[in-house]
Amino acid sequence: MTKTDKQIIGSIGEHIANQYLLDNGLEIIATNYKTQNSEIDIIAKENETIAFVEVKTRKTLYDGIYADLLSTKKMTALCNGALSWIKENNWEGEFRFDLIIVYPSKDSIYTVNHQPSIFSPRDI
Repeated sequence: MTKTDKQIIGSIGEHIANQYLLDNGLEIIATNYKTQNSEIDIIAKENETIAFVEVKTRKTLYDGIYADLLSTKKMTALCNGALSWIKENNWEGEFRFDLIIVYPSKDSIYTVNHQPSIFSPRDI
């Protein structure tokens, strides 16, 4: 099965986001973590906090409200996936939900915009 252009662009964005997190001192725990009803692009650890990261790759600069990139359905799926990972790994520490937006820029090949703690399960 061949990948669509959207899947290829998404994979590139996830690779860039992975490298960005590593370059900024986070440890990558898992990528493309799947459950029956959800997928988490990246699970990373920063100090003693787990970050469940959604990556959005855009073909052009995004200047809207970042939280608007995550629908209620997507946030619910991320929470369900995170709950599965937490139970599976007996995690009792802190966690958060991050958003990384990757888009092309004039000065470099791409720009990464990291929005830590973009939402809380209470926001849904």
